[in-house]
Amino acid sequence: MKRIFLLLIFLTGCQLWPGTQEQPIPTAIIPAVLPADPTVTPTAGIAATAVPQPPLEIHLTNQLVGDTAVDRPAQAAYQLVGRGIAEVALVAGQVEADGRQRVLAWETLPGPWPDGVHDGEIRWPPQAVYLSDYAENGDFALAQPGATGTTAVSGQYTFAAGGEPVAVTLLFDVTGQLTQIQAAQDIRPRFGDQFQPERCYYRDGLVCEPGPLLQFDETGQLQFAVRPLPDGRYALGLYAADQNGASTEAFTELTVADNRLVDGRIYRDSALRFQFIVPPRWLPPRAEASSVIVDSTQGNGQIRLTILPDLPRQSTAVSLQQEALNRFGQVDILHEGERLVGGMKALETAYGYTDESGREHSGIFYTFISNEGAGYVLDVDGLRKNEAALVETAVTLADSWQFLQAQTEPGPDWWPATEFAGYTLAYPPNFSARQTGDWLRLSSGPQTFLALRLYPDGDPARTIDDLANEAGRGMAKFQVTPPAPISLDDFTWQRSDFSYESGDGRPITGFLMARRDGEQILTAWAEAPTVQFAQMDTAVFLTILADIER
Repeated sequence: MKRIFLLLIFLTGCQLWPGTQEQPIPTAIIPAVLPADPTVTPTAGIAATAVPQPPLEIHLTNQLVGDTAVDRPAQAAYQLVGRGIAEVALVAGQVEADGRQRVLAWETLPGPWPDGVHDGEIRWPPQAVYLSDYAENGDFALAQPGATGTTAVSGQYTFAAGGEPVAVTLLFDVTGQLTQIQAAQDIRPRFGDQFQPERCYYRDGLVCEPGPLLQFDETGQLQFAVRPLPDGRYALGLYAADQNGASTEAFTELTVADNRLVDGRIYRDSALRFQFIVPPRWLPPRAEASSVIVDSTQGNGQIRLTILPDLPRQSTAVSLQQEALNRFGQVDILHEGERLVGGMKALETAYGYTDESGREHSGIFYTFISNEGAGYVLDVDGLRKNEAALVETAVTLADSWQFLQAQTEPGPDWWPATEFAGYTLAYPPNFSARQTGDWLRLSSGPQTFLALRLYPDGDPARTIDDLANEAGRGMAKFQVTPPAPISLDDFTWQRSDFSYESGDGRPITGFLMARRDGEQILTAWAEAPTVQFAQMDTAVFLTILADIER
């Protein structure tokens, strides 16, 4: 029995863009972490003899409460179910006043996509490439990664001397300079020549039309920039197509508000629901176990965020400070004070020391505890000669830190219900329910779920032991407690608590529970990120089990 049997399904988002049999367009401006596999397009002969397959299914849950902006990217959790999956893409765009849905981002997600169930998340900061000319005519454009790090924008080219428009693709380098025009003929832009970037819409399929006319300047250039999209109605979703050419998509509607450019890079932790801005001149963040590390571009400074999800109840910002100083070793305390970080009162500590090579260092770190009980040590360290820049970086991190709002729902009397093996179960509206085989899974994201199953008559404690063996198979740092009885709504259950480390190093906590019901054993398997589990355990998981009716 593999973990795949726990089939996760998400609430389907608003179906703004109807299904289409069109083939997907190439990868868009937001690059995937890994190179995308080439799109599989069946030939006429293959399509004629293709073996019928079950339709693809996409289930989508909006994970962002409130409006979105560049510094507050939209995020959705998805589940894709299907066979012969050839293409999967993030799609995002604007819902215009006339109801048309304009596509502004199309990112092909990297495979492979084997047959079965795929759970994941998509994120989209509402920004896009903006092309303009010397006369300040301009428009947003659907862009794609081009060769050797360039950005590609397709459209029509018209010569100032006249003639029919020519289909072209403009390639811009990282500085925004036009470096090449891909076309069926050699084109060297001159003053007065015009380019019309494509405007693409979903309208019973993907339809592209010429956009506004932009004129090349005397140097043969257009102005290239990445801008925040205007406030308004947008949609974020997932598109999938199989090897037979059949496709489907699911979308959730968004509101973009107070959108502006961010001077730096946003780091966001979806599980712990926080984010902050890393200023320019720092490299992309990297995760290492329970830490996030950011190195300076010069290699002489470092940001280190240490996350402590399992703090003792008596922990304070002061105790976190002392633990951090013990780890640092011999340093001189230069200043202590308080600062708000994400609405939490943090202890600010400035320090100095001399490294083994005799170089003088300065540093500043913040210690604070979130409302969920997780501890944070946010440290900026570098050479003393760069002290002013280090302080500026620390202030940017602290001032931009946000704890993202968790979605809250009404109580179980207002929850939707589902049927399972003669039982009626209520579950929160931000959860989804799906039964596959012998299991019913109620879930709210890839790592937060409660699954139930009936087993033949046996011993509840022995059943839990068997499930624990399956739960721990292949899991790093898996630990489980022996079964122990607990009372819940006039029933006695056996319960074991377990924990492990997910593939990305995040701690996960869960339980296995079982009780006898006539000649059968009712079992429950629950998991959530450790920092959220205590709240989920009582507010959701045990509430669902206590309200089971037969």
